[in-house]
Amino acid sequence: MIGENLPAEPPISARTGSGAAWLISSRFATRGVDLATLAILARLLDPAAFGLVAIAMTLLLIVEAVFELPILQALVRIEILENGHFDTAFTLGVIRGGVLALVMALCAWPFALIYGDHRLAPLICVLAFAPAMRGVISPRMAIFARQINFRRDFVIEIVGKVAALIAAATVAFTTHSYWAIVAGTVATPTITAAASFGFAPYRPRLSLSHWPAFRSFLGWSSAAQVLSAISWQCDRLLLGHFTTPAGLGRYALASDLAAFPETALVVPVGRPLMAAFALIRNDDTRLRLAYLKASRTIVLLGLPLCLGLSLLADPVVRLLLGGKWLAAIPLLRWLALASVPMLAVAPFAGLAMAEGRTEILFRQKVIEAAFKIPAIALAAMTFGVAGVIAVRIGTSVMLAFVTMALVRRISGVTVARQLTGVARPFASGGAMALTLALVTPRLAAIQSPVLLGAALAATVALGALVYAGSGIVLWQLAGRPDCLEAQIIGRLRRMSRRLRRKGPHFQT
Repeated sequence: MIGENLPAEPPISARTGSGAAWLISSRFATRGVDLATLAILARLLDPAAFGLVAIAMTLLLIVEAVFELPILQALVRIEILENGHFDTAFTLGVIRGGVLALVMALCAWPFALIYGDHRLAPLICVLAFAPAMRGVISPRMAIFARQINFRRDFVIEIVGKVAALIAAATVAFTTHSYWAIVAGTVATPTITAAASFGFAPYRPRLSLSHWPAFRSFLGWSSAAQVLSAISWQCDRLLLGHFTTPAGLGRYALASDLAAFPETALVVPVGRPLMAAFALIRNDDTRLRLAYLKASRTIVLLGLPLCLGLSLLADPVVRLLLGGKWLAAIPLLRWLALASVPMLAVAPFAGLAMAEGRTEILFRQKVIEAAFKIPAIALAAMTFGVAGVIAVRIGTSVMLAFVTMALVRRISGVTVARQLTGVARPFASGGAMALTLALVTPRLAAIQSPVLLGAALAATVALGALVYAGSGIVLWQLAGRPDCLEAQIIGRLRRMSRRLRRKGPHFQT
């Protein structure tokens, strides 16, 4: 029997902050590697190659979601872990991988016939290895997640992404083929799964002896994941019929770039938040305050990334992707804004799972799918890419308010309280956006990559300064409440005092 009763643990808030910091650092580092990979592939491949792989990936992600098993989250919520839990988790992952590979193989040729491109069949079969490998990660990694300790995840993800960069770049340089994208996609989970057994040793054993501990948790959560994937991928699935492969490639690449703030910040924060919420779920007051703090923190950190990516889309695309991707600039500008409304309710999934209210999470996905899928279909047929982007923005705004109402049902935090909790970051974001809107038109005339890079860096620094400065002013006007701003300012003051104390020593 493996109990996780560790002595002298730091407070939950400290462990959550440390765990989130490790995961965010890991995700930012891995996204940096992803951007480097993307820059290489964008210059060696044409948009049509990205469009072809995007169609194959759409089917893959939907089928993967159908067989999604949130095994790690289930292990985190089990109070006392036994070896049988790990064996059951590993067995479920193996079964999932095998079924998924079989389903993908059966769907490959029909899908290729639907889209009229025989290249899709082998693409889909090879890409199926990626989710299959994601399912056989060491289940004992859950021990570190329960401790809100994600240092090992940092190393594992970096190793996997570097392997993907090497694989993709090698194939791209030698073949100039879309298979380079596939090589990078498959390499990451393969290396990650192998590395997880090095950090969390586990001897695989097939058993379903503890299946009842997983059954109730997986039902609603898995259903919610299916609807989420369909809603997430329906735009690419439909645009594949109503636009060219090159047009779909530009849209897919712009969408992936626009998702950078979410994948680098919101996704990694979700794991420690769920663990932290689970630890305090019996204390309603602490849970409400923790949710509000998490929401405000995510908005405070994620909003400038979304706004900056939108307003600086022109220099970002020109520097990162090159001249043949200029048509993606307006797409990136608007797609980056589509993520903004949902930042305020990003901790909702962790709250619902920690409270065991996965049926509420499923309800949110039903509402999203019922609105988004028909609207995307109509927009794609009538207005093409522009209509799809408009629907995505509208859906994001609508779903944010729906989710706030669901948060109120679970935790009792009113919608008004949720909105006021993120008012200061949004006000600071407005000041930053106004500043960048006045400055960025000057960047369009710069042709030299070196000068454009320097100007972009200076513009980013100016935007960050305005955002931080206006945030501090608003924090002062609000009476200096105890929040993330206060913690950052307090830490900076302590660092300043330490430097002043060391100053005379350095001078002698």
